[in-house]
Amino acid sequence: MHQQTPKQRAVESARYQRSRQTNAEDVFWQSVRGRQFCNLKFLRQQHPIYYELDNIMKFVIVDFYCHEKKSWLLSWMEVFTKVRKLMIGKEVCF
Repeated sequence: MHQQTPKQRAVESARYQRSRQTNAEDVFWQSVRGRQFCNLKFLRQQHPIYYELDNIMKFVIVDFYCHEKKSWLLSWMEVFTKVRKLMIGKEVCF
């Protein structure tokens, strides 16, 4: 069986997430799409951030990304969930 690359998994995940937006994400998207906010172009669930954990490539799909400002938005719940998963069973140093 063919195993997907991290990039292929990220693309598939982004497509899935775009089809299942939360109400808050939908309201934000309707406010910024089509350069409605400060004439800036936003993308939704399209800019994966790759990282390696235990020698396995992982990724996070940001909710919204503005290339012109090099800025991205990720919901606090997603950040909390990912950080919690990383911390379980591991010593974390800050």
